[in-house]
Amino acid sequence: MQQLPGATVDLLDETIRQAVFQPIVDLFSREQVGAEAFARWPALGMDPLTAFSRSVEDGSVALLDVACVQTALGTAVAQGAPRSFALFVNLEPSTISLHHIEKILEVPHGHCQPVAEVPEIVLASRPAETLRCIARLRASGWGIALVGVGANPNALGLLTIAAPDVIKLDRSFLQSRLSIDAARVVTSLTSYTERSGATVIAEGIETRAELQQAVALGATLGQGWYLGYPGDLDGALAAGRGLVRHRPRSTAPKDPWDLVEAHKIRVAKKNLLVTVSKALELRAQSLSTPPVVVTMFDSSQSFTTLTGERVEQIARRCSYVAVLGPNGIDRDLEGVRCAELDPGSPMATSWAVIIVHPSHAVMLLARDIGDDVEDGERRYEFVLTYDVETVVGIARSCLDLVYDPPAPTEWGDHTCALPTGMLGDPR
Repeated sequence: MQQLPGATVDLLDETIRQAVFQPIVDLFSREQVGAEAFARWPALGMDPLTAFSRSVEDGSVALLDVACVQTALGTAVAQGAPRSFALFVNLEPSTISLHHIEKILEVPHGHCQPVAEVPEIVLASRPAETLRCIARLRASGWGIALVGVGANPNALGLLTIAAPDVIKLDRSFLQSRLSIDAARVVTSLTSYTERSGATVIAEGIETRAELQQAVALGATLGQGWYLGYPGDLDGALAAGRGLVRHRPRSTAPKDPWDLVEAHKIRVAKKNLLVTVSKALELRAQSLSTPPVVVTMFDSSQSFTTLTGERVEQIARRCSYVAVLGPNGIDRDLEGVRCAELDPGSPMATSWAVIIVHPSHAVMLLARDIGDDVEDGERRYEFVLTYDVETVVGIARSCLDLVYDPPAPTEWGDHTCALPTGMLGDPR
């Protein structure tokens, strides 16, 4: 395709920017139940990769991302997208931040159901910020699709915490033979989807064999050249069906004990609980699919040099490790995200080990009763639970206090990574 001259300002001109929609199809009935929107600039003779590359060069990629979302939603409304029609829109990985999400939420979407596509790689690299963005989108009625799932097994532990409505399998899973690592991912996803009711979509289906593989892996919906090329919504106007169930999810309380049922609280000496916590940590390191591990300390004295070394060892085997505690806890731990607790926070009086895996979750949560005895003999109220809603709710509370390193780009920043979203099927 010939690439004509054109500054990025042309890319932001709504009169030359278009949206096309690739059908998302029920793999059994072949009914179209939704579509994914892609951006195009046919008047400029410019492919999407070149367009986004130019916006990266002049620092306008965040503006372009919002503009593409606006075009996608506006075009869908103009073409008569039916009520509850699931319209999937990409969020540019290099721009995901709360500030950017607020700009996205200003875009009207009529009565269709917008679904934000969040790349798995962003969740894996900046989980705390990404989870806050997901919560904000969800509170505004958007559905959440996690995209490219399985490409990075380290992100699977965050799946239960993110709780997407839709899982989009990475295209590599459509190969006829799976590696043992890929098979582990599939079993973890099956456990999660059975428990959560999330929908699985297979992307990039180009042949009948890939369609059959997608069904075998548990996908009920799919998209790709075999099922339909990007175009207008003309053929989908009577096919609306809700994919986003808005299932109730556990909250993120300020006081973790608010989620604990009183009858589950027991009492034990600290020595016993230390042994239990170490057993949980060892279990986390032995899981074939790396889990998320969050630890919380009620005093800096409890966090010794040996404790720091143990946490670093856990971080080498687990997908994401966070440590929360009072001032004085070592913050310079390799592979570990840290957060300082406000001394007045209810969390500052709690000690916890939280492990979240796609197939299960477990937590030891304890607080000092206040005995005037030797440290190891002190008694603690505690709860040991495998209740997923309780564990995930408290994990969300903890991660809400953790701050990731700055994103590759923020609104108006002129330094950002090459974007990969909104490119779509080139045909």
